[in-house]
Amino acid sequence: MLTDRAKKYLATLERVPSIPTREIERILSDNEYPCIPDWLEFHDRFSGYIEPLGLDRAVWGLAHNSPVWMDSFSVDVECDKIEGTFEVVCADVHPSYNYTIDDRGHFFGLASESFEIYVERKAVGFLFSKAGSVRPIRVADIEDEVIGHILNKENLISEATDKFFTYYRYDNYLCVQNSENLSINGWIIV
Repeated sequence: MLTDRAKKYLATLERVPSIPTREIERILSDNEYPCIPDWLEFHDRFSGYIEPLGLDRAVWGLAHNSPVWMDSFSVDVECDKIEGTFEVVCADVHPSYNYTIDDRGHFFGLASESFEIYVERKAVGFLFSKAGSVRPIRVADIEDEVIGHILNKENLISEATDKFFTYYRYDNYLCVQNSENLSINGWIIV
């Protein structure tokens, strides 16, 4: 279930008409691809939203009427026959962005356990940036006492946190800790 914050973020995005989910299911079946429930749920909930990416944009969905980077009315599924796993392209966007969802529902554009968590992360960043002028800050430049306050479990943004990243918000700070290498990226409202 998306938070109000995520719903507010989605409300700021343009949304274009998309291919109905039942048609996506037919396209998958006709091409002998699995109809992964997480894929169909993603398409049903998020297809047609346009996410701005600097000068680029991603149109969310598994298949599109008039895509730029994909074939029309087609899904792009990769199968790893050795591992027995599948990934599907989940946006009409340049392939370098790696907008894919695997058969467990993990999103790879910004490693997230689900696309819903990705949307929560986008919402956190979007609303944080709306609070004022934001600039990146090196964690080494933040006083140890302030870091201790920021990285407190009371400041954890649980909806945006998963096994890949932990999000914290404290006063004018937003910090994201990478779970793999424990590095921290930070931003401050000035």
